[in-house]
Amino acid sequence: MSDLIITGVNAPRRSRVRIAIIVLFVVVALLFVVRTVINARELQLRLVCGSNLKGLATTFKIYSRENDWDEKKPPIEWLITKGYIEPRQAICPSSGGLQSNYILVPPPAGGWISNNAIMAFEPKSNHGDGGNVVFADGHAAFLRGDDYDKLIGPLSTGPK
Repeated sequence: MSDLIITGVNAPRRSRVRIAIIVLFVVVALLFVVRTVINARELQLRLVCGSNLKGLATTFKIYSRENDWDEKKPPIEWLITKGYIEPRQAICPSSGGLQSNYILVPPPAGGWISNNAIMAFEPKSNHGDGGNVVFADGHAAFLRGDDYDKLIGPLSTGPK
């Protein structure tokens, strides 16, 4: 009889512990899901940004082959006003801005001969830990930390 009483008294306590453990697992699972969604969203914005920057650099490369570089014209704004690109293509979705902060690199004398030459990039501040870079061969890459700093450091004079 005493075993039955002890079991009966401890039963509500055990079920509360089980409920607490289940709630703990649910909370941990929700935190994991929320973090995964946030990371996926940033990855999606990074991909859109890379695509925008690649299209902008390609348009700029075509323009530069047909025209001389003119320091007096801000290339991105000029490309928008002439209808070569849409305004939304010139803005990184992660920047939160309404104005482009992509940076086009003027072509070297003789054009972009080296495939490793950088045509366009974005400030590190758009994504926090790195930025998209477009190379003369047409590929875009997201570079982080020191890799970004080594390549972009000499070029980062601000938007042109």
